[in-house]
Amino acid sequence: MDGDVALLTVHMEFMSSLLTPNFVIGTWVAAFVAILALVGIIGPVLIWRASRTERHLAISAIDDDDNTFRSRGIHAGPGIWLFQRMRAPILNLAPASFEEIISLSLDVVKEPISTTNWVQFGMRFRRPGFLESDHDSDDVETVTPEPFGPLFGVTGKVEGRVTAGDEVPVLKFQLAPSKDLRKLEPDVLHIREIFLLSVGCIRLHSGGYCSLFESEMAADDESSDSDDQDVMASRRLRYTGTPARKKQSRGYYHRDRERYHAGLDAYKLVLADEFDAAFVEKAKPFNATGEHLKVLSRVKYSSSLSADLEEYKRRTYVPAESPWIRLSSEESHQGQAFIVRADAQEMAHSLLQILWHPESYLLGSSRHAIGMRLLTNSASRFLGVAERISKGIHSVGLGNAERTMLQEVLEPAIRKAERDTVDRTSTASMYKLDQVLGQLGQRDDKLIIDRMVGILMLTNEEFQELLYQSLRHLQDTPLSVVQVDLRAATIKIPSAFGFMQTFVLDLDSIYPSKERSHDTQSVPYSAVVLAALKGCLRSYMLRQCFNSGPLLRMVDQCSDVVLLE
Repeated sequence: MDGDVALLTVHMEFMSSLLTPNFVIGTWVAAFVAILALVGIIGPVLIWRASRTERHLAISAIDDDDNTFRSRGIHAGPGIWLFQRMRAPILNLAPASFEEIISLSLDVVKEPISTTNWVQFGMRFRRPGFLESDHDSDDVETVTPEPFGPLFGVTGKVEGRVTAGDEVPVLKFQLAPSKDLRKLEPDVLHIREIFLLSVGCIRLHSGGYCSLFESEMAADDESSDSDDQDVMASRRLRYTGTPARKKQSRGYYHRDRERYHAGLDAYKLVLADEFDAAFVEKAKPFNATGEHLKVLSRVKYSSSLSADLEEYKRRTYVPAESPWIRLSSEESHQGQAFIVRADAQEMAHSLLQILWHPESYLLGSSRHAIGMRLLTNSASRFLGVAERISKGIHSVGLGNAERTMLQEVLEPAIRKAERDTVDRTSTASMYKLDQVLGQLGQRDDKLIIDRMVGILMLTNEEFQELLYQSLRHLQDTPLSVVQVDLRAATIKIPSAFGFMQTFVLDLDSIYPSKERSHDTQSVPYSAVVLAALKGCLRSYMLRQCFNSGPLLRMVDQCSDVVLLE
């Protein structure tokens, strides 16, 4: 009996060892069949339901063939993609710092890029705005914390929309045609300088920047008995945000019209020692907060200063040896203003040095600002000077090839100036003329002479008039010679009855004595004519700059959350 039990036990163990794999395999097969049934029957239903969700419909509606903002995912059927994720910049973090020139790369732009509005907007600043991530993440860093900057102003139009009941701002972006965008030249200025131009600041040769706007501090009504001409204490550069509708826009700043009274205002450049918090916040992404910035600030009146300015006011021209230059205005609400000659000439030199772009720049200034009035004062002379040079171009002293090159760009610029319209063709015509004048100008150590002539053309009313009148007799004066004394920093121009008229420049702040020669050079009159044309051309080009005010005000109105149509 015991033997039979033992034999049965061994037999059952043997059978169990044979059946266990079969049972396991059967279980897996059954599970696999169940999964197939689930995927084949229930799966499509679940996928179809998921494809009808609001999120999936929104993702599917994005026309993003390059998968820039939307991951590729897995194709599960017509219009159905699985495991898609959105890629978006982290806008609530501090932007990465950068130093290189950022240029728009438009060679890969397709027509059209996308029918989705916000994808179009994102693609417009994708290359200059996004920094490639070197880690495995869908998040990318951005150069700027928000879609803001004059760099993007030429690629499309952004408009804000205010609708009753909206909790967040709504933006509408209108894309410029890509066939036009491909013609854009790369930026030639650092983005810091482009930003500062958009808020009305230009780089000084001596270092730092200066604002085209004057200080917000009003002058004392009472004249001081002291001979002290110290600058007034407040040197605040402020950002005003969105000005009231009743007041005229001044771009990034705002000044009341009543400030421009019929009196005499005297200004000089001083370091700004106080900045508005909003200005600092906007300047941070461009690393522009640590720059030395100068502003035109009023000086205190003294008895001697008041007497001098009153004397200059009555004269036809301010004497060349005077330390002041005068700004006159044809507008009744703007009185005469005076600027320290050295400061005015340094600002004029800065305008001549700017590397220009054929699309021009966004400029945060107003034609009423003192700095803007100074640098655009000779813009009205451009058309007359250009026409007279065009008529007497054979007497300018150029070779046949150079004369042809100048005439090819001078005539279109004259036609655009006659219409006095600002568009892309106009700015391009002025840019081409500016480039040719740069090629025809003097080189190396003689470049300073062209700059001296350009500075006088921008800042000295008497020099402007003398040169303009001399162009009437251009054919009779090709052999005239202008004396330039680099040691004394003077230019002597032949005048009526054989007299030599002397004009003084303050070169120490522009070209220190050790950086320039100290000899006296004789310069052909034709070279002076071309340098003067370039000076008033730069004044005209500055006046043509597009106003950055609408873009900056739109950005100022934006909150942390913005909806893009």
